[in-house]
Amino acid sequence: GGHPAGALPARPLSRQQERHYRLLSELQALVKALPSPCQQRLSYTTLSDLALALLDGTVFEIVQGLLEIQHLTEKNLYSQRLQLHSETLRGGGKAGQ
Repeated sequence: GGHPAGALPARPLSRQQERHYRLLSELQALVKALPSPCQQRLSYTTLSDLALALLDGTVFEIVQGLLEIQHLTEKNLYSQRLQLHSETLRGGGKAGQ
């Protein structure tokens, strides 16, 4: 071909590359708002790796699952609290004395 060894023809970015670039840009903008010592600890490589991790939907699925578990736990605890409260009222308020 007409390319030097190891050189690739310039290709348009894939959708994945575009998303990675966009996420990386957003992360860099967020980092700019941080205090300087924090900024220095977040290298370009770290942000790029984070952007790649976010491209994979797994992280969002895990967070969504954890949110659902939290909501179910809160509902369960709330209903237990209501049940205990009504038992306390029926018991004439003797509990807790």
